[in-house]
Amino acid sequence: GISFFTDAYDLFVIGAVLILIKGVFQTSAFGIGLLASSALFGAVLGPTLFGYLGDKLGRKYTYWVTVSILAIAAIGSSLSQSVIELVLWRFLLGIGIGGDYPLSSTIVAEYANRDDRGKLIASTFSMQGFGIITAILLSLVLIYGGVPNALAWRLLLGFGAIPSLIGIPLRKKMDETPLYKRLEESRKVEKSPRLNEFI
Repeated sequence: GISFFTDAYDLFVIGAVLILIKGVFQTSAFGIGLLASSALFGAVLGPTLFGYLGDKLGRKYTYWVTVSILAIAAIGSSLSQSVIELVLWRFLLGIGIGGDYPLSSTIVAEYANRDDRGKLIASTFSMQGFGIITAILLSLVLIYGGVPNALAWRLLLGFGAIPSLIGIPLRKKMDETPLYKRLEESRKVEKSPRLNEFI
């Protein structure tokens, strides 16, 4: 749930940031468009990369990597000194978001029992709505609270790191999914020299 909340927040907060950043960085319409879409470009690559790594290295390890990317890229975005730098950080953030989506849903599905699987997956995905609402509300609080634009956009982007940082210790405690463990055991059996000699 924390993952989907963070992913949705990071993707939707850019709408408010684009309004605030126009007076801070002088950039063309192309630069604004690139900034608006850079995380989405990264989110296209993320599922392919981390879906593959999740199957090869395990859900737990790969899941921990994606949340680290989300935290680092959110902090990097908030400290950017140019539009190009911000585009690069947002692109990296998008890769983390793209990797987080398939891993989160896969882990929930593999941990859930048959009776509760649908409810657990639905409740996990519903956290996206809370992430979007938080992005809107926090933007309104900062804008109407009189926070200068030059600071407000940095706070909005930096806030995305907080739920990710909360999630890091939780993910480190998480055990590998039972299904992946069984797959790993079956792979070891298939590679066993004794089995090959028997066959």
